[in-house]
Amino acid sequence: MKNKIYSLLILTIIFGIILSGCGSSSQDMNTMTAEDSIESFFPFDDSLLESEFTRNKIESYLLQINPDVDISEGHYAIGDLTGDEIPEIAMYIKRNPANIDDQGSLLVYSYDSSEYVLTDKVHMNYDNTNYILKIGNISDNVRGLLLSNQVGSKAGVTYGFILEERSLKNILNPKKVNLFSVTTSNSIMDIDGDGILEFSICSIDPETTADNPSDADIIELWYRWNGKDSADFIDISENASEDSMIVATPRESQMMEAPQEFGIMTETEESQIAVMTIDEPYPGNTDYRDYLIENLDNYSAMEVTNNLKEHIFSLKVNKSYRSLDVATLFSKYMKDYSFDSFFEKYGLSQERLNDEEYLGRDRILQSESDLKEMMIRNLDLGYLLVAGNGKYNYEIDYGGFVDDFGGNITNEFRKYLKIMSRETSSPHRNNGLLLIDKSSLADRITEIEAFRLTYSYSEFKDEVLAIYENYMNSMLYLTQTGDVFDQETGNYKDNSKQILQEIINKYPDSHMSDVINIMLEKVETSNGIITPTIRKEISSMIP
Repeated sequence: MKNKIYSLLILTIIFGIILSGCGSSSQDMNTMTAEDSIESFFPFDDSLLESEFTRNKIESYLLQINPDVDISEGHYAIGDLTGDEIPEIAMYIKRNPANIDDQGSLLVYSYDSSEYVLTDKVHMNYDNTNYILKIGNISDNVRGLLLSNQVGSKAGVTYGFILEERSLKNILNPKKVNLFSVTTSNSIMDIDGDGILEFSICSIDPETTADNPSDADIIELWYRWNGKDSADFIDISENASEDSMIVATPRESQMMEAPQEFGIMTETEESQIAVMTIDEPYPGNTDYRDYLIENLDNYSAMEVTNNLKEHIFSLKVNKSYRSLDVATLFSKYMKDYSFDSFFEKYGLSQERLNDEEYLGRDRILQSESDLKEMMIRNLDLGYLLVAGNGKYNYEIDYGGFVDDFGGNITNEFRKYLKIMSRETSSPHRNNGLLLIDKSSLADRITEIEAFRLTYSYSEFKDEVLAIYENYMNSMLYLTQTGDVFDQETGNYKDNSKQILQEIINKYPDSHMSDVINIMLEKVETSNGIITPTIRKEISSMIP
């Protein structure tokens, strides 16, 4: 029955083509009357293009709509972009090399009662040509258009659009997801059979050891639109090297449940954190860090990375308990002292609390040996003690791991550790005030933006993007003396607007600067006042 319907559909289309007139030769021809036969496309089915005879007739019909489309290269797509079961027609039109103003274009035609009308047009950035153009579902309830164009001699770039209120809206921000492929071997297709289009990007493996880019390993990363202005990583091509990725272990993909009671952990209790082996220490053990340093030559970069991941994960799980333990001992020995006087007694400072050589001196904490041993043991594990206002908290010494293992771990893990070390070694804010200048904060933000583009597959991405969100909120709303905006009036305070503009000028190609610029523009249009609505709009752009 379905084949009979298709046959009738084909006959109707062919009859309509014979009756229809020839179109204009203009590249952007706006309309093409299709007589009564145009309804035969509704709803359009790709199976119509499977027959060479039918495809030729349909393509002839498309040439009447716009004779400048390169049919032989497949520079068109037919499909429903609005959900009304009436197909739109998308066409990629090559740029004219003789016209320096012609960037090439993507055109979308929609049916209007009796004819197809040019609905919208976007420029194609002087791309050389198109090699993939598809219309289909890009989420459960949204239809869109995905295309890949060739740039340079063999590279590609991918775009995504939806048709919103008869305008093409870009849905993929190249500053939030890498859309550049080093080859044109990438794809756009439904790879998991759920009816939703995914797209891939062919990228040089960030872990490649080749000196010549032409010899570098290539990985194909698959993405799906995230419903906003970016895409989520979903898979890696089967022919890509699995060793190029850091894959979360089951232990790391599930948060461990914290014990209900706190207590000072003895060396015996520490041995229960992981399974102990006879001949070597294990991740989370006090001796493990030194053991790994001594045996680096026996491990690959991936093996060292995975071992350190296990060790740092153990540190994270036990960080709050370690903090409570050391706070308990400080409280025990400070009963007769103030915070400052106890520190003065031994010449302690924030820096010296984490100086193992200083703590190891005989006269330091000589009457508080258990506290001293605990502090040194925690430093060996990889903790940093942060003290202030009578509080004691351990953080992970990410910078120390970079110093000890930076040349023996994957590029991804090293960059992750560096990002994490910035905040632990030098917090960017405290009590609503910036502790670093905005230029330094911008450096941290752009570092994370680069990480997101390069390591979209990283298991650490969510963690660093959480830091990114905190950094961005501080950039937009805090200064070293207070708030960017007066809390009562909503107006800029002091020279805070000027400082933000300087950040835009210094980092013009960053997503950070795009967000700042949009905020400044919106505040300008609201009489120089930040409103809750503007804050909400800006928040939706982060991370």
